[in-house]
Amino acid sequence: MSPGMGPIGLDFDNTIICYDSVLAELGIESGFLPAGFAGGKSAVRTAVRALPDGEKKWQGLQAAAYGHQIGRATPFPGFGDFLARCGDRGLPLVIVSHKTRHAAADPGGVDLRAAALDWMRRHRLFDGPRSPLREDQVHFADSRTEKVGIVRRLACRCFVDDLEEVFHDADYPREVPALLFIGGLVTGAAPVGPWRVVSHWREVADAVIGD
Repeated sequence: MSPGMGPIGLDFDNTIICYDSVLAELGIESGFLPAGFAGGKSAVRTAVRALPDGEKKWQGLQAAAYGHQIGRATPFPGFGDFLARCGDRGLPLVIVSHKTRHAAADPGGVDLRAAALDWMRRHRLFDGPRSPLREDQVHFADSRTEKVGIVRRLACRCFVDDLEEVFHDADYPREVPALLFIGGLVTGAAPVGPWRVVSHWREVADAVIGD
């Protein structure tokens, strides 16, 4: 992939930050899942949604994981090395996240954007010794349409996201190469579409930076 002049664009939820373990743990602690349940976000969602009033239970788990329990989530493997490689090459980065300020399941609760920024600070995304990322390079959007508009406005050289819907959006700028991130505990064949599939941050680095 030949990089352009704009920043490398990154999604946040389920792309930089991995909720697989915290969602499973919260599901077990809430009594929605059996002890010893092993599975990532998709497996937790499927199991919890199958319960009575399952959609409400699932939304509650997500609100907790993205909010007051976000400290239990971890970066996806290899992300720190990706930051360092970008820093070494002087490549600019931006984070563009579709994240409302409050969860629909907890409208008066935790400020999800503040929680995400706190998590980024704790994991030294902004002040790591080789990280090129800065806090003013984090952009939050209230909708997918707004998110896609930010990607277009910033003229990203590529964009990394875990959601196919972003790349299928009619307004997604087709000149921006799409990398579909499928890290974490996933099953089944990789989806086919107008993107390059990457399953580890090392693959992202190889795609956008090279050797």
